Amino acid sequence: MAKVDILMPVYNDQTYLKEAIESVLSQKGVNLRLVIVDDGSTDSTPDIVRQFRSEKILYIRHSANKGQLEALLTAASYVEADYVALFHGDDRLLDDRCIHEYVDICERENVDGIYSDLITINSKGEIIGRIKARRDVSNKTLIHLLANAGGNPIPDPFFVTRKFFFNYVVENYIKWNMPYWFCVNEESFRVGNIKYVKRPWYAYRLSEENYVRSEIGRFVAANGVFRTIVTLSKFVHLPNFYFLDPRLKRRLWRVTASFRKISVSSEKYRRQVWELLRTVSKEYGFERDENEYYRAIFSFYESKRTENPRVLYIKNISDTHVYLGKDVNLFSKDLREKKLPDIYKCLLDEAQKAYFEVVTCVEKLDGLNTILKFLNIATRVRIEGEMESVARWMSV
Repeated sequence: MAKVDILMPVYNDQTYLKEAIESVLSQKGVNLRLVIVDDGSTDSTPDIVRQFRSEKILYIRHSANKGQLEALLTAASYVEADYVALFHGDDRLLDDRCIHEYVDICERENVDGIYSDLITINSKGEIIGRIKARRDVSNKTLIHLLANAGGNPIPDPFFVTRKFFFNYVVENYIKWNMPYWFCVNEESFRVGNIKYVKRPWYAYRLSEENYVRSEIGRFVAANGVFRTIVTLSKFVHLPNFYFLDPRLKRRLWRVTASFRKISVSSEKYRRQVWELLRTVSKEYGFERDENEYYRAIFSFYESKRTENPRVLYIKNISDTHVYLGKDVNLFSKDLREKKLPDIYKCLLDEAQKAYFEVVTCVEKLDGLNTILKFLNIATRVRIEGEMESVARWMSV
């Protein structure tokens, strides 16, 4: 019998948690374990979990709230099963056979994972609608994703093999807050072999308590969408008329967009990113001057690249906390409290002025690239000695 680990990050989910756990423990025909990571809840979550006294539940508790993705990363360290699924503490599974059926499909079709439409429920648990997913996942799905300004056509609740989980999901979704079904490096991208099935397995609860509707939830989501746009724009070229006539968006990805490597220092790349960021700001309902981070990102991509752009020489980033995509909650808190490490403050300050490029030493290259990736500042980074002169020196 196949083993399945269901990962459930929870934070103050006492209202719906009992129903969520019961829907998991009721599953038949599968060897299942529910890995609950309590991200520092201050309500009765621990008491609710202890009521079940089930050997199928592994309960881990963070001493403080660190964010949903950090909770998932903790859960990942306990994964042992053949299949891994994400399940939230305010949702429910639709029936007691869906996990067994999904395992059967994965094994029969030899795919990396399964997904479907999401059934939506209200605060009372009543079915109120359906969120439709794209019917296939391929390279063209990346175009669809970018043409919709980072709007993910594949639902986040994943059901995947153990191998796919560690090769794709941990790196792309958990560590970097981007869609789980593809992976990208500086030179190439790849898309997972995941299959759409007609029969839904997941009931997604829509309520005012949804995490994404909170201020921090919106910021976390926006940071991930920005990264998706900045990353995919290196490979996906959207035609100029895309930005002129919104009515063409629905058919754009099918006929006119194309794959080709685009330099991050080119005007084409920067304009595409800027236009897509503007779309995100409208859809998420925030202003570019709402905080220092938004202001820096918009200013950086809006500014024109001159023939001789400003160059920052960064030679010291030691003893600096490096944020990953999973750390957006902490970054947001440090941003509000003006506690960002000096290198982050400096890069955001410079981004608000105009476009810039960076020179660093080879020992600092990986750390600097991680910092720039988190901030969504895509620029040319060169190693010291690759250019004859440096316009500005910065030591932080």
